[in-house]
Amino acid sequence: MVKIAKTLNLKTGAEFIENKNVLETVKSLGIDYTQGFYLGKPKPLSNTSLVEHFHNREYFIKQLKIDSDGEKDTGDY
Repeated sequence: MVKIAKTLNLKTGAEFIENKNVLETVKSLGIDYTQGFYLGKPKPLSNTSLVEHFHNREYFIKQLKIDSDGEKDTGDY
């Protein structure tokens, strides 16, 4: 699946990262994004984390907008 995604210039993600061994395996496969209890347990959403969420959302949207020659798109979002 990772090879297919990379061929199509798609980002990949893995969930349920529960320990260091799983994280290392996922990294060795070339998966782009990860989430799971090993990386951080769920917690209540506070006003501060809400601001961080929207800041990170904009950052990741910018990272995903890459034009056909592999350069980052510098347009306004």
